[in-house]
This record gives sequence, structure tokens and C-alpha cells, in this order.
Amino acid sequence: MKVLLVSVVLLYCAIAVVGSTSEASSANHVTCDREDKIDMAFLLDASKSVGFMNYKKVVGFVQDFISRFGVGAERVRLGLVYFSVKATRYFAFDEYSDKQAVLDKVGEMADRAFKNQLGTRTNTSGGLAVIHELFNENQRNETDAKMVIVITDGKPNSDKEATIPNADALKADGVKIMAIGVGDDIRRDNLEDIASEPYERYVFTTEDFEDLIARTEDMVQTACRNVEYLSCPEQESNDRIVDAQHAAIEKAIASLLETNEVLTELDERCNVDPCPSCFTRNDEFRSCYKAVPAAVDWPEADRLCAVLYGARLASVNTAEEHHYIKNQTFSSEEATSAGITKWWVSGNDLANHGTLMWAGDGHSVNLTVTGDHAHHCVLMDGTNHLNLVRVACGASHGFVCEKNY
Repeated sequence: MKVLLVSVVLLYCAIAVVGSTSEASSANHVTCDREDKIDMAFLLDASKSVGFMNYKKVVGFVQDFISRFGVGAERVRLGLVYFSVKATRYFAFDEYSDKQAVLDKVGEMADRAFKNQLGTRTNTSGGLAVIHELFNENQRNETDAKMVIVITDGKPNSDKEATIPNADALKADGVKIMAIGVGDDIRRDNLEDIASEPYERYVFTTEDFEDLIARTEDMVQTACRNVEYLSCPEQESNDRIVDAQHAAIEKAIASLLETNEVLTELDERCNVDPCPSCFTRNDEFRSCYKAVPAAVDWPEADRLCAVLYGARLASVNTAEEHHYIKNQTFSSEEATSAGITKWWVSGNDLANHGTLMWAGDGHSVNLTVTGDHAHHCVLMDGTNHLNLVRVACGASHGFVCEKNY
């Protein structure tokens, strides 16, 4: 049986954005009521292996998905690329600013004559490459988020060795990939090859094309939430818990911003002095350290270290350095009020599963790290003597920044 793979790729471009999903007047019609500037592209498998009736359902799914977002030059911009033997740009972000015009353009793809002219190959890697070009060539001055939805009928069979590297290239640029597989023969490992972590959030499976359409509500909500917040909790099934965790993250960040006027003072003060007063200096290691009591996921923690301080998450290369960092002050009013007891450092094996590296300096991790090898990011666990532990990268914790000099 042929299977359908749908991947949603998200790039976080802001510390936090404001928006929410809501119910429209018709029952169960979820929309994403956002004022943010989002670039959303669709990458569609148009090879002949996708039957015409199912292909029409895919086109309908795309139209339904688009209809739930606010389209405009200052809100959601849309682009579309389709592929079979080769990848073709159908329209770019700057071509349409009217929702109905976009829906009409997408609808033209449901014509049988359009479908019949396409080839038999599944060149997913070529489509990913053209999508990457689409974002690079159509950048605007300020964008809150970027996403691409990739729809394919299964495993790539043309230039397939480039599929994972091209997906990894998107991830390296901060792109989040959500993969949705359709069909009872879907292989979850194929989805995880291209999906972002944690897989519980970014990998979905549905039974068939009708089930794909029926779950549009869930997919819109997930996409909207992933753009809306700094980080989403690892388990999103309970909306009440999700909202409570989001509120805790926002409270912690607000407290961080108030402390020392982070956005107005630290950005200027901490980027002038290589080891400013807001960091603890250690001449033996020629590094400055700062524990930041803001609950965010691992990628966002590393990004905040760079944006706020020109630093990276800490690289703990020796037992002596680990001992020094453990003896620094990790307790504070902000950390206590936010309930933060665990602190991200830069260790991870995202690039090469099974081989932990320090992202801050590129060195191998030589210290003992406990925890489940199914998880790929490292923190210092305050409930376990601040020892190094593997956990899910999407969990929300405080973080330790390090700036070398």
C-alpha cells in the first residue's frame, strides 16, 4: 500500500509571539487567529504514484489548512512547490496577499490535466532544496515564524540519499519539522528521519486520506501552538496542563526581563565587556558563566544565550569545570518562583545520535552522563546533585550560558 507523508516545518524566529487557536462559528472549525508575520510554504508530491482521487483530497486538505489562517502581506504569506521527477516552484511568498486568490490558485492543481502531465518519480530531496531557496530568496525584514508543509506518498526514490541531509540543513537553520504519515503501512522510522524532536510532538500517523482530512483540526492547532510559544510541553494532550505550563514559562521570562532589565540593559552591557558583571568569571577556564532562570527548551536556551549575551550554552569539558559550575549560585528568587531545579548545558547528540558533543565548543563529552539514550540533550539536574543527565530536548528548564575570553 502506498502511504502519504505530511511534514510541517517550523522555524522559530522570535522570543515569543502572541496568538491563539479558536473555534469559528461552525462547530469544530478551528482557526489560527494570529497577528504574527508567518511564512508558510507547501511542498506537494505530484508524482503519478499518488492516485488522482487521493491527490484531489491532498489539494483539498491544503486549501482547508490555508483557510484557517489569516493571509496577508503583514500576516501569513504563502508559497507552494510541487515535485515528481523534478521540483517546480508554483508560486512564491510575494505573489499573493489575498486568501481567496491563493485558494483559487491551489484549486487549479486539482485539474486532471495538470496532474497527468507530471512524472512518476518521488524527488523529495529536490523539493526540500527548492523550498530552502524559496525562503532564502523571499525574506522580509521581520518574520515571527516560518513553516513548510511537505506532502509525499512515501519513501523518496530519486536522489534519495540527499533527502535526510536536505532536511538536516533546514533543521540547522532552526527549522522545526513535523511529519505526518498516512496509511497502515507507514514506517515510523521514516518519519523520524526527517522530523524534529521530541518525536511525540512532531510525528503523527493517520490511517488513510479521509482520516488525514478529519484530523485537520488537530494539525492546525499543533502548528499554531508551535509558533505561539517559546516552547511547548513534551505532552500536549491535555490543554489545561499545556496552558498552565505556557503561563509558567511566560511568568519566568517576565521575571527574567524585569531582573536587571535584561532586554534594555544586558543586551548592551553584556556584549561590551567579554566578562561583564552579570556573569561569574573564572580565569582558570578563561570563561564567564551565568545561570538564567527562564524555563525554555534546549534549542531556545542556546538561542537566548547568543541573542542576549553573545554566548552559548555551557560546555562542561572537565570534572574541575563541572565542580566549579556546580558551586555557583543556582538558587534565586526567580528560579524558586518558577520552580526551576534543572539547567540546560550544551551537550547533545542531535547531529550524530549516540555521540554526545558540546555544541558550545565542538568537543566530545567525556564526563559521565546518565539518563535514557532515547533523549538527546543534556542538563545539570538539581534534584540529583547537579549531575549531567540526558532528557528530552523539548522539555522546559533553566539554562547556563558560557562566554569564553
